[in-house]
Amino acid sequence: TRQIAQNLVALGHRRVAALTMCGPHPDAHKRVALLRARLAEAGVHLPEAWVLPVEGKRPLECAAALRSLMDGPSPPTALFCWHDHLGYVMLEQCAALGIAVPEQLSLVGYDGLPWPAKTSHALASVEVDLDAMGEAAVETLHWLISHQSPPPIERVMPATFNRGTTLGPAS
Repeated sequence: TRQIAQNLVALGHRRVAALTMCGPHPDAHKRVALLRARLAEAGVHLPEAWVLPVEGKRPLECAAALRSLMDGPSPPTALFCWHDHLGYVMLEQCAALGIAVPEQLSLVGYDGLPWPAKTSHALASVEVDLDAMGEAAVETLHWLISHQSPPPIERVMPATFNRGTTLGPAS
């Protein structure tokens, strides 16, 4: 989320919205909370009214959320989607509603996984090295099996930010 905030701020985005998951989903809410904190460090406020819970498998719900964000007098210039599948759904909704990406609205996802979509865009996203993650999982599992009483384990995985084709300067 630090890389996302840095890229958004560097491109002049000061009106940022976020989509999270309906109901309790720790990853979704944690990602949005971390993004909010990183943006705040840069002096950018992510208003609570612009954090919308959506179900990514319901395109009409996604379209309604997008319309509610974009119909205001000062709509967001960037939209963070808590995972890439939702980002690609929102790309399709932008196209259906005539919202130009990234000229009118930049879109950013999280997880670096491409999804089939009716778009030529590559979503800007944080990418985790899945091979490194798999190796770390095997190492951790081996360690857990070989120890009687393992302590809690936390592994930090390196991530990179790919700007794709959906991130541009703030309009």
